[in-house]
Amino acid sequence: MRGGILAFGIILLVIGLFFYFSGKDTIDHLERQAESVPFGELLQSLSEETQREYREAKQLTNFGTILAIVGMIICVAGLASKKEK
Repeated sequence: MRGGILAFGIILLVIGLFFYFSGKDTIDHLERQAESVPFGELLQSLSEETQREYREAKQLTNFGTILAIVGMIICVAGLASKKEK
C-alpha cells in the first residue's frame, strides 16, 4: 500500500508541474509578445482572444500548483505510512 500511495503522489506531482510550466510558458510568451510591440499591452487588453488565452493559462498554472501540492502531500503520506507485512 505504501508504494501505491507514493507512486500516486509522484504521478500527481509530475502532472501538476507539467500543467504549471505549460501555463507559465504561455503567460511568458504573451508578456514577451506585448513588450515587443509599441503599446502592446494596450492592444492585448483590447483583444478578447488574448484575454481568454491569458485567463486559461493563469487557470492552468493555478490548477498545476494545486495538483503539485496535493501530490507532494500524498507523497509525504506515502512515506510516513507503515509498510504492510
